[in-house]
Amino acid sequence: MKSAAIVTLPGMFNYGNMLQKYAVQSLLKKAGAIPVTFEFRDRSVVSRLKNTYYKLTGKWIPSPESLMSDERRTRFKMFAELISLETVTKANDPALAGFDVYFVGSDQVWNPNYIDSFQSAFLPFAPKDRRMALSASFGVEDIPADHVGIFRDAINSFSRISVREEAGRRLVERLTGRDVPVLADPTLAVPRKEWLSLANDGLVPAQPYVFAYVLGSSGEQASIVVDSISSSYDAEAISLSDRDSSKQLPAGPAEFLGLIASAEHVITDSFHCALFSALFKRPLTILRRSEQSSSFSRIETLVEKLGIEQAVFNGDFNSIDSLIDYADIDTAIEYERMRLSEYLEACLSV
Repeated sequence: MKSAAIVTLPGMFNYGNMLQKYAVQSLLKKAGAIPVTFEFRDRSVVSRLKNTYYKLTGKWIPSPESLMSDERRTRFKMFAELISLETVTKANDPALAGFDVYFVGSDQVWNPNYIDSFQSAFLPFAPKDRRMALSASFGVEDIPADHVGIFRDAINSFSRISVREEAGRRLVERLTGRDVPVLADPTLAVPRKEWLSLANDGLVPAQPYVFAYVLGSSGEQASIVVDSISSSYDAEAISLSDRDSSKQLPAGPAEFLGLIASAEHVITDSFHCALFSALFKRPLTILRRSEQSSSFSRIETLVEKLGIEQAVFNGDFNSIDSLIDYADIDTAIEYERMRLSEYLEACLSV
């Protein structure tokens, strides 16, 4: 069995991030590897001094983890026990040495806005022939001019690359000339039964409900859509957010899965919420975020792969409660699962 190191975004507050950490390890174990996920946390003196300065000048932005309720934080930690996680602070940490293969991904690991993660996200500590990108995402369609050289050299140092959305494929091609595959997010490749076995129904109401997980969409439009859909079902609307403390149910990743799986209808602008809604075959309405963000490319790629483009809200309020045809989704998911499995097998063959 080969050992596999995984580098991904740090944090224990984002549902999609935690679920993809579990998924990557689950898939690697099934492929015969022994995986460990590493999170880089900057705890240097410079970082601490910066934080102190920001606090003194009123520019301090609390971390999402620090804003979580104790119960919610506990539920995230409980889910994290399912994952082999280690924290490192620098690229030459001895814990990173000696793995047979190194992966970065999935999630927005190559987003240029996360500049502090450049060193870890490009696996500079790993031998070049062992560097693999697994459904990596940029979250943007263009790289700032002053970072183009960094990205080009770093990406070219990888033995194998796969990306999560079409925008990422085009970006890699422009930067390096390499034509790389667009693979599904690893969460899609984990069987539905496995996710349902991890789901916790502790927060699921006894009565029918509509589930809303809306992070960045226009408040007015989102409210109208949620009200309209919940009225059509004569059901309560349950809202969850990892940004709005007023909607911070004590839900960890397991409760997140439970709320999606049992909902009469799901309204979201979140990639992973949309993915799990489709995986559980729930009626679904996907909203575009109000800010101009190219990150919608990941949802566009998802709905095209699954053949559920009609789930994206087009502004027609007369059609928002229409049901999605999931007749062919199992076939689509199995195809994406096969492609991802073949990619992992090739990566582990080094």
